[in-house]
Amino acid sequence: DPNAVAGFGKEQMANFDPNAVAGFGKEQMANFDPNAVSGFGKEQMGNFDPNAVAGFGKEQMANFDPNAVAGLGKDHLKNFDAQAVSGLERGHIKEMNEGALVGFNQEHVRNLSDESKEGMGDKVSTFEKFDIEVRKELLNEQAGRLGGVGSFKDLASSVKGELSKEQLQESGWNESRDSDSLQFGSGDAAAKTDMEEGAENRAKSVFAKLKLVAD
Repeated sequence: DPNAVAGFGKEQMANFDPNAVAGFGKEQMANFDPNAVSGFGKEQMGNFDPNAVAGFGKEQMANFDPNAVAGLGKDHLKNFDAQAVSGLERGHIKEMNEGALVGFNQEHVRNLSDESKEGMGDKVSTFEKFDIEVRKELLNEQAGRLGGVGSFKDLASSVKGELSKEQLQESGWNESRDSDSLQFGSGDAAAKTDMEEGAENRAKSVFAKLKLVAD
């Protein structure tokens, strides 16, 4: 009975047979006590029915054991409720498998906190397999000065005339910009040894995000 599962406590959930949890459906997941779900371990989460996890809400996700979410796969994350993922914290994201994070779509990422988005940047070594729209959600305005979130190989091909403007945009890059738009300051400013601290920090922020757009 989906309503009856609300009576399960943390210790009982911790003792569920990892293979048996595959029998839980979406309605049952939705009715688990938010505090009790912290009892689920990595093996149990790995055996959840990917379609059933859509029942988890924000409060339940906030109480997931950060070490246990490492058991979740791409199909689990793909089926998470887009609003509920706002309950996930940076610690959760950093423990998830890099291949599993690919399951997040644009709406999922849009609902993550800024700290959780930063956690993705800490965890993921390359965003090559992520949807372009997801990359755009992760990229802040400062790093957006690069002109897009596509592959540098495609950008180089465009410069050599091997890609059309339309193909370039489809691959995640904006229309080519003047070189001035990519400069962090004037030549005179760059020559100064005492660069203004604010400008220096902005430049560091941009380079820190480069891996979001690299293959």
